[in-house]
Amino acid sequence: MKSTPLTLSALGAAAVLALAGCSAPEPNNPAEHSTHDMGTTSPSDASVDAAQNEADEMFASMMVVHHEQAIEMSDILLSKRGLAPEIQQLAQDIKDAQSPEIETLRTWQEQWNVPSEQPHSMGEDDGMVSEENLEKLRQAEADEG
Repeated sequence: MKSTPLTLSALGAAAVLALAGCSAPEPNNPAEHSTHDMGTTSPSDASVDAAQNEADEMFASMMVVHHEQAIEMSDILLSKRGLAPEIQQLAQDIKDAQSPEIETLRTWQEQWNVPSEQPHSMGEDDGMVSEENLEKLRQAEADEG
């Protein structure tokens, strides 16, 4: 039985679209909340000096890992020859958006004296992609059509 390679048009688009809406609250706009808001206000609101709580620390730690994976997936897609221009643009847009958000999250961790490499509990069901699925993305071929 001949197996056909996965194509990036479906696999890649699904992967980057799943990560497209992930963003941290803007540090200068405490009223804005991300799709990952855990019921806390932005730690960078008018009371930056107020003590953060465990939820803030967990949010920052989990989102750093999540955003880094979005960049990794985007890099995988951008390395493919024959990638549809709209998928290529989406992957680049995600990469461009995630980098400054990681910096914001790491800044919060520094302000809170929280180690940047905190353990996280996000699993595949919470928006993280398994290593197995990352490997499928790496092996996928771009559509030629």
